[in-house]
Amino acid sequence: MGATRRGLFLLKYPHRQVARWFQSRLDCEVDGYAVLPMSGDESASCAEVLDIHTVIESVKRSTVPRDVLARARRIEVGAGVHLADAFASDRHLGLGWITGGLYHGGGLSRLPYEKHVQLLCETYDATLAFLERREPDFVCAPLFACFQSATLFFVCEKLGIPIRCLNGLSYGSYWCWTPDRRVSIPGIEEAMADLASRPPPPPETIADIAPRARRAVSGSLARGNLGDFAMLAAKAATWHARAAFSGYRKSDEIGLGAKLDYLWQLHRRARRELRRRYASIEDLSGTHFVYYPLQHEPEASLNGLEPYFTNQLYAIEILSKSIPADGYLVVKEHPGSVGNRPRGWIDRIAGFPRVRLVHPFESSIELIRRATATATIRGTVALEAAILGKPVVSLGSSYCLNLVGHVSHANDIPGLRRIFGRIWALCEEDLGRFRADGARLKRAIERTCLPLPDCLVNQPASDETVEKLAQALLRSIETSRARPT
Repeated sequence: MGATRRGLFLLKYPHRQVARWFQSRLDCEVDGYAVLPMSGDESASCAEVLDIHTVIESVKRSTVPRDVLARARRIEVGAGVHLADAFASDRHLGLGWITGGLYHGGGLSRLPYEKHVQLLCETYDATLAFLERREPDFVCAPLFACFQSATLFFVCEKLGIPIRCLNGLSYGSYWCWTPDRRVSIPGIEEAMADLASRPPPPPETIADIAPRARRAVSGSLARGNLGDFAMLAAKAATWHARAAFSGYRKSDEIGLGAKLDYLWQLHRRARRELRRRYASIEDLSGTHFVYYPLQHEPEASLNGLEPYFTNQLYAIEILSKSIPADGYLVVKEHPGSVGNRPRGWIDRIAGFPRVRLVHPFESSIELIRRATATATIRGTVALEAAILGKPVVSLGSSYCLNLVGHVSHANDIPGLRRIFGRIWALCEEDLGRFRADGARLKRAIERTCLPLPDCLVNQPASDETVEKLAQALLRSIETSRARPT
């Protein structure tokens, strides 16, 4: 492993297992990073632990300093960051910015802004002090999806420490160690260039739903049924009873009444949405349309990984104003979000001119294949459409797969109108070239990512999977070290 001697690892599966591999195979000193209460087993093999959970619990019990806002501004200036990115990435601290989704806010959500700032400042200072003292050669971190991980990213960037996050593509079962908050895929551009001289055949089709996403979809199918509500309510009541009996209770956990109220809202709104009249795929035959599938909110892929453009209602407005006169905007609800929208939100979308709603459980791949173009902020649908050689418009500025000519970026009406004008003028030769580029993109992903079991988040991995993950992480770290600065 060369000069590497110490790494900071997230104390969750499968990161803990990868840490033990580095420890036993490479004699690497391992420090731990904890955002939840730890067990003795989790921290036993660590030289030291950055216990952010304890820091946060202590801050909750303390008084907000008078200078907390000035302190936050000093952090922004000193680190060259904007703390709003950390707030927005967190489904509790940034709940007020969520315009297209519901969430059962806990105690953290109800705290005033100044307390949120204090939490972030104390987390930042504790992280900075630990990393300055321990000087890890790399950090194996969670994705930029909560204020704790956001501050870890800020500190690593300030100190020049390489950071790696395990990310699943939600396409197939491919995983990679991404080096940034945009979850870019290391090496994919080089793989695309290498495949240019030997392009693979275009895929006939791809799987409609990634394996680990299927479970969420199957769970959503029962929404709106009274039996489903009763089952979820019973599970919530059982969990709270066990927690009370055992003495375990997170200080920011919501009460049982609030949880049941949230579940009842989901039930009622899901029932209404599933009874709505939708356009069928057959109704769209012979028409030009742009396909826009809604993303779940709050969700890391939208609210954490995309810092600048997250309002889906505004996205639909500008898309519907930018499509040529003979086209429609087809909107499909995310299967896991049925019932999870603010009151009247879907009605507002349905009222936009030239917008047609299709059933939440309609085939997304079939809609991609029939659409003139697919639009998204930064959803998985962009990757699926790009692989199939269909024109894609990404509204999010942080989308990192703009590697092929048929993926474009814009989030203003003049820019979108120019893009759609070009798309409407495409000929069969252009589409053939797009299909070839999509085939290269698919093969490049297969080259640069790891095909692994689909359930790796917070789940123990097999020895074979740990070996592959650890070897890939090691290669990634050594590659970044070998690059000239």
